[in-house]
Amino acid sequence: MFSCQRPNGGADEPCVNRTENYSLKESDKSSLPYTGFDTINMVSNLGDTIHCIGTGKRSFTTYKFEPYSKPSCGNTGVENYYEAYKIIHSDSVKNIEIVISLYFKHTVLNEELDSDFEIKLKSQSIYFYANQISNPKAQIYIGNVEVNNKTYSNVSKSNFSNYSIYDSTCFALVNKQNGIIQIQLNPNEIWTILN
Repeated sequence: MFSCQRPNGGADEPCVNRTENYSLKESDKSSLPYTGFDTINMVSNLGDTIHCIGTGKRSFTTYKFEPYSKPSCGNTGVENYYEAYKIIHSDSVKNIEIVISLYFKHTVLNEELDSDFEIKLKSQSIYFYANQISNPKAQIYIGNVEVNNKTYSNVSKSNFSNYSIYDSTCFALVNKQNGIIQIQLNPNEIWTILN
């Protein structure tokens, strides 16, 4: 049985659409060091290399409409607009892109909006919670890592790939100082940063 549930729970408030705008935190934007026009050079364990050049930072807005929960409000609700941006690094010779996106998750966790990084390479998407990158208190923090005889500090390993349960065969290693350090698409294909 439904009762009349209107915005903020008030029975006498009108059922009118509301708009909420959410901006990314500066601390989240600085979680990875990319300016948008930098390069990412990587080599795979299969001997292939990619030289991806950044094409700039593109801002965009994601949108989600959340209707009020009771039928008496009809098609009214809250329009949520979330600031987001993406950087596309492209190797035009090999037609490969590395896409780095920062955006809000469309769920509320502990009454705070959370933002995620997504790294795309080939058909894989790898996700990080922005506030966990290089955070020693985070579950995904692994500390120092040696890759190609170079030590990287404050390294984090991705939460999950393709928004599924954590998959240990597909992950990325990143930190706030260097950005992407390594991407494992599967146990047979591992891409490692050169610069």
